Amino acid sequence: MKKKLFIHIGLYIVTLLILVVSIRTCLSQEEDVLSFCSQVLEKPGYCHKTERPPYYYEAGRAGYAFFTKDIVPDISGYAGPINILIGIDSHGKIIRLKIISHAETPGFVGPLEPFIKQFISKDYTDPFVLGKDIDGITGATITSEAITQAIQQSARIVMSHILKSSSLPTVKPSEKGATYSNPKEEKIKERLSNKGINPQEAKYWKFLNE
Repeated sequence: MKKKLFIHIGLYIVTLLILVVSIRTCLSQEEDVLSFCSQVLEKPGYCHKTERPPYYYEAGRAGYAFFTKDIVPDISGYAGPINILIGIDSHGKIIRLKIISHAETPGFVGPLEPFIKQFISKDYTDPFVLGKDIDGITGATITSEAITQAIQQSARIVMSHILKSSSLPTVKPSEKGATYSNPKEEKIKERLSNKGINPQEAKYWKFLNE
């Protein structure tokens, strides 16, 4: 009897320890996610990652945060991938950016922080053209283009997905001969077209048509 009792008590203690560890792990992960958002968003009360691609972090009114490697992993600089943490508000304006990792040679490109500051306050529909609204890094054209494309494309992919997810049709399916018009989708089309961007040819547009 005593042996069985000790076994039951042991199993109970092991189960309790596993539960405690699991809870602490979950809390730690939530703190890590919130720390990501806090680096590029203004006082996010909470932050959670989307379950399906494109992967980004939602923080309510504080906006959204995402890593470029999660959205456009194929874009690389001269020496390899460049991962940037980006924060945008609910309208798609860039709030803050932070270089997470890169393999570029410091002697050639210098510090990248001054370069990425140019993107703060830009809208995701802005042109992002080197030599026009963006000043490239002298002697590091490939690096400049890679960073610009990564920021531009990832921001457009995320915002396109957000606009699609928060939109509803303007007519009911039961209406005879009804055609669907998504007001937010039409708005993004208009904004992109006004800036000379063809949505149908852009990589990010696929997320609006899934």
